[in-house]
Amino acid sequence: MEKRRSIGVNLIFNVVKSVLAVLFPLITLPYISGVLTQDSIGEYGFSTSVINYFLLISTLGIKTFAIKEAGKYRGDKKRFDEFASNMFSLNVFFTLVSYALLALSYVAFGKFRFYGKAIAIASFGICFSTIGVEWVFNIFEDFAYIAYRSVLIQIASLIMMFAFVRDASDAYIYMAISVIANGGANIFNWFYAKKYCHLKLRFNRRIFDNIVPISVIFFNTLATIIYVNSDLTMLGLMSSSKETGIYTVATKIYNTFKAVLNGIVPVFFARLSLQFTENRTEYEKTFSYAVDFISCITIPMAIGVFFYGKEIILMLSTKEYLGAVSGMCLLFISLFFATMGNLYGSGAVLLAGQEKYMLIATSIGAIVNLGVNYILIPVYGNLGAAIGTLITEVLVCSILVIVAYRFNKVSLRLVDMIKCLIATIPFAAIYGLYQRFYYPGRYYYLIFVCFSAVIYFLILILLKHEVVLAITDSVKQKIILKIKGDL
Repeated sequence: MEKRRSIGVNLIFNVVKSVLAVLFPLITLPYISGVLTQDSIGEYGFSTSVINYFLLISTLGIKTFAIKEAGKYRGDKKRFDEFASNMFSLNVFFTLVSYALLALSYVAFGKFRFYGKAIAIASFGICFSTIGVEWVFNIFEDFAYIAYRSVLIQIASLIMMFAFVRDASDAYIYMAISVIANGGANIFNWFYAKKYCHLKLRFNRRIFDNIVPISVIFFNTLATIIYVNSDLTMLGLMSSSKETGIYTVATKIYNTFKAVLNGIVPVFFARLSLQFTENRTEYEKTFSYAVDFISCITIPMAIGVFFYGKEIILMLSTKEYLGAVSGMCLLFISLFFATMGNLYGSGAVLLAGQEKYMLIATSIGAIVNLGVNYILIPVYGNLGAAIGTLITEVLVCSILVIVAYRFNKVSLRLVDMIKCLIATIPFAAIYGLYQRFYYPGRYYYLIFVCFSAVIYFLILILLKHEVVLAITDSVKQKIILKIKGDL
């Protein structure tokens, strides 16, 4: 029987990988800002944003579809090899399509030619993504390998960054190292993937058998990208550069935490896709655990930002950006709905074969977001953009929860969510203590944040929150086994 790591261990490994992806640019930004010119950094930013669209075309919805369908084939190596080879071949086909479209864009748009060298360097990320076949490791829940590989390649890239990027003339070296940091490790994936399957490149009609559901996933992703990114784009078009700059700080902090939380859902999705095929009872248990786990983290996070938003902005930025506090508070409320919507969409609606409803939900979200932003941004500026994001995430999440209940009989775990809200009540009193014993230090408030976290989890233990009890029981068992082993 195939040995599987616990979900808790997988969560740790995938969150580590997600945190590293966020930390690398944060660590290097102060150094790079001092070494390279603003034009060079802008050239890199533009080239990366352009390539991200072509990367989306090359991947289509293949990764998500492969993880969803893999449960049907994992027990039969021959059938899985055939399935994986078809997915890989389809990925290669659309990678070639993506490069062809990029070449046409180079000919058609002068801006592409102007940034040609930078775009060419960034474009290696497309083939790295295809060769990496990271979906294979997601299917077999080998998040440990992905995390170890990410740690090593990020450290190596960091060393190369400080060793080879010394002045403004090293801009293209910086771009190349950044591409290596983000995707260069995928070359090793190709060889390591042989542990699980033998991939063969084939071009025949069979690789297009699943093109319709894969395309639906692709358009769903595209609609999500539109409504996720439209707030900042419309704010730049309809408001002042000052408002855009303030909101950029709020979104950077928000996206940092969102990236970490996005590392949670793929872990559950890999296990849920297998259990959905093999054991529905275990599937329901895992899904309930996932809902409780996400609410256990996102609810106190939103409440905490409500109290300490000003301190967070001052710690990570300057007082000129305090106008971002209100918008950031709203964004962190939307984080609960965004992460929960991601789970219900991929872990319930998609597995039930109702991906068309995911597309409907995200398309409605994109339209509503554009409309709300158009109305609110001219009046409220960056706060209007944050309101638009919150309304959109609530709407999309609500649609997906309703669809999930209709087709998959999974619902919200309201009792445990209420327990999480009750456990945050002491946050107000602790914040009062912080104000009473205020000390003018940038990091001083973190003492009270940690104290709030301890009280929060103690209350959840008293309220018998299932996830917290499961984690504490697991820790107790490991401590007992460790003690017995030492004796």
